[in-house]
Amino acid sequence: MSHSARQRIGSTLVELMTVMFISFSLMGVLVTLISRVVRTNGTFGEHLEDSTALGQLSEQFRRDVHGAANVSLEGDEHPAARLLLKLADGSQIEYDLAEGALIRTSMGADGEKRPETFVLHNLKILGWKQSSPDARDVSMLIDRVDPSEQIARGHPIEITAAIVRDRRLPGGTQ
Repeated sequence: MSHSARQRIGSTLVELMTVMFISFSLMGVLVTLISRVVRTNGTFGEHLEDSTALGQLSEQFRRDVHGAANVSLEGDEHPAARLLLKLADGSQIEYDLAEGALIRTSMGADGEKRPETFVLHNLKILGWKQSSPDARDVSMLIDRVDPSEQIARGHPIEITAAIVRDRRLPGGTQ
């Protein structure tokens, strides 16, 4: 039996090395893709939490300001660090800044305090402002925070709500 007539059984070393190289290359690409997906998923989750919390906070802030009879900003800095809203029924609502969060405390006429915390991961509440002391509008200033450095980016979002002092509808109807 000649050398060319024999069937070859098994693989050569070069063939095995080629298969191993291709397999390891594909595994490296897959590991890189999976790590990026996991990292992106975590970032997306935080962004989703911030967006949800900001939406809830914005709606609550607008409802509170619309229902306020009197507004006072407390703190020497601008924008103010604390917002106090007094409602027509004698109750009041306070907004206070905390590290990485905002605390909204509603106090009924009976004096019972009900705190509510809004946690913001990559957002920072800068404070509150009014265009003038007797103005009918109140603004909440919010800025995105760079997650790696934890400093504000310098382009604040302004959420403004108007104080409704006259509860009657136009035309004298209620």
